[in-house]
Amino acid sequence: MRGWVVAGLVAVAAITAVVADLVPPTEDGYRSTVLTSARDARSAVLTAAQVGDAAQHGRVTTLFVDAAVEDARDEVSTAISDLVDADVPGPGSQELRNRVLPLLTESSARIKDVATAGDDHDALAAATNDLRRLADALGGVS
Repeated sequence: MRGWVVAGLVAVAAITAVVADLVPPTEDGYRSTVLTSARDARSAVLTAAQVGDAAQHGRVTTLFVDAAVEDARDEVSTAISDLVDADVPGPGSQELRNRVLPLLTESSARIKDVATAGDDHDALAAATNDLRRLADALGGVS
């Protein structure tokens, strides 16, 4: 009997997943996806900026910088994928995507700049300043 209950629950979950994929996206649903992506990317950008500051002042190792930067870039890559993979339901959503996607792409590049700067304090300062500017822009997405 218990096996049938589990099988029934699995079937209901599978049907729900299929039906959810058939329902067209809404403006509000897409906006929520964009806002979540921007918020998550902003967090990663701020983390990378903090790591850049710490590296600039010799408070972290290169290994730590590399790991933190990789994690931050993965977060931004996920945010980009979430936007690119989601269906855009209308012109308002398309405008929002077109505003946020370049910020995410630039964020990924500037995060990488922290890793490639090495011991170059000027390059680290430039990268962290760019990251803070991007974090402000991502925080202003609404």
